[in-house]
Amino acid sequence: MNKTLTVNIGGIVFHIEEQAYEKLRKYIDAIKTYFTSSDGRDEIIQDIEARIAEMFQEKIKSSQQPIVESEVDEVINVMGRPEQFAADRDDRPYDAAGQATYSSYTRGYRRIYRDPDDKVIGGVCAGLSHRFGIDPLWLRLAFAISFFAFGTGLLLYIVLMIVLPKAKTTAEKLEMRGEPVNIENIKRSVAEEMDSIRDRMNEFTKGNKNFNADTFSRKTGSVLENIFETTLDIIKSILKFAVKVIAVFMLLFGLVLFGCLLIALLAILGVGGIDVPVFFTNFFLTPSQQFWGFTAMFLLIGIPLLMLVYQGIKILFRIRHENSMVRYISGSLIAVGFIMAIAVGFSISKNYRYRDVSRVSLPVIQPANDTLYIDAVKNERYSNGFGIHIDDDDDFSVVSGTLDSIMRIRTVRLDIQKAPGDSFELVKVQIGRGSNREEAALSSRNMNYKFEQQDSLILFDQSFTISKDVKFRNQKINLILRVPVGKTIYLDENSRYVIYDIDNVTNTYDGLMTGHYWQMTPRGLKCTDYDFSRDETGHEGIGDNTHRITINGKEVDISSDAKVKIDKHGIEVTDDKNNVHVKVDKDGVKVEDKGE
Repeated sequence: MNKTLTVNIGGIVFHIEEQAYEKLRKYIDAIKTYFTSSDGRDEIIQDIEARIAEMFQEKIKSSQQPIVESEVDEVINVMGRPEQFAADRDDRPYDAAGQATYSSYTRGYRRIYRDPDDKVIGGVCAGLSHRFGIDPLWLRLAFAISFFAFGTGLLLYIVLMIVLPKAKTTAEKLEMRGEPVNIENIKRSVAEEMDSIRDRMNEFTKGNKNFNADTFSRKTGSVLENIFETTLDIIKSILKFAVKVIAVFMLLFGLVLFGCLLIALLAILGVGGIDVPVFFTNFFLTPSQQFWGFTAMFLLIGIPLLMLVYQGIKILFRIRHENSMVRYISGSLIAVGFIMAIAVGFSISKNYRYRDVSRVSLPVIQPANDTLYIDAVKNERYSNGFGIHIDDDDDFSVVSGTLDSIMRIRTVRLDIQKAPGDSFELVKVQIGRGSNREEAALSSRNMNYKFEQQDSLILFDQSFTISKDVKFRNQKINLILRVPVGKTIYLDENSRYVIYDIDNVTNTYDGLMTGHYWQMTPRGLKCTDYDFSRDETGHEGIGDNTHRITINGKEVDISSDAKVKIDKHGIEVTDDKNNVHVKVDKDGVKVEDKGE
């Protein structure tokens, strides 16, 4: 059992074992002793501690994981020991001025920062030049030229100023130049920076006897640079605020949806007296399918919502540490939910393998005036049912009656066709499915559908019912009303709820057919109280006495009273009504639109 301590390294709190702490403390004390007489000693120590903290963060997986002795040894090996630099100092190559050179050192990975020491405005070009190894002058020239290309250069520069961080610490400046971040390089970089500042101050004070630090800072600053830096700070503040707002939205959105999911699952299971479980007990075959289906739903929807809440909390409270365990567990649960959903879906699909169709002729009272009125009614007893949408045309609803729980399904469709005889006929086609032929037959025959006829008026119900003992298997009812030639039907406005894809001579849509009288002709239904052969713009379209032909992809309308000439040379059709002239001979087909 090892004792664990809590330490603050570079402003970051770590948990560290006692043996590791003693080794790290001695190492840092040795560094402080080594740099006792160095210029910028405090800054060097701060940069070294910041780099050590950064390396520890990369090694540990969670904030609660303690740092062990082996990890301290790895950090020391990377940073180097002060006595090693002192012993190796005389072995380094020197230039003509007697200064030690560092060109033979192994270069590290270059990270992109904005260089504050070699900047004109924001240090973007100088930072990029370190990364790509080119003179910053060429990059500045490229940005200046692109400024005249619709201002893209300025926009790109502003974006890079926002995205790229400024190299503030010595470690960041070393990373920017691609140099290893160790004790010796940190010391050298700080020393060079101190020498640079000292030289600038000496040059400035030569002609300024009343020098002070504030005057030096103001004179060396650039007005344009300050404007850009201020603007950048404002933009960053706005972006940070926007990120906070997004985080709050993610948190609230995830919590609300997760709560709704829990309430929906409880309602499905019948908790709290909500009477909707009949749909699910009729849809799923067994209780085990219900259990696994609801579990898959929770995993596929609930886990992503919880992760959304988790990410919102991380952003809102600035938690930068990424817990890989949370990511692995959530991903695994979602994968398990996906597998469950596939398995349950495959199991349920077996219940729809076979299809059965039954036909029943329904009695129809023949109207005295040869006109049948079609209307649709809705059973108000089921108007407050629990409705679920299946597709663009079909839906069903679950309701609870006073005596029994039933399912009401709105998949009734009415088609109108030509009758072979002189009487109105009505045929009901019932369609059901099942896991075998017997179950499919039971599904197709166990539907309760009613309609009423009052003299010449037929009231069709929009839906049918099945009892709670019959499983839902996508049952449908198709009604076929056969109208004799010469007789008429009237489609009431409410009939649009039951009619479906009715053919007519003018190709009029179902929704436009309601509210009109339609007579059955040898060619099909024709409206008798409105001319649907003209479109909404008033132009003449296809009527009862109009034929449409297509030649080379072009549609041509020809009336039945067009003049047709047939001889040994070919066929010639002249339609003065539609201003069309068609000629077919040995040279081919020629179509002329006289209207154009």
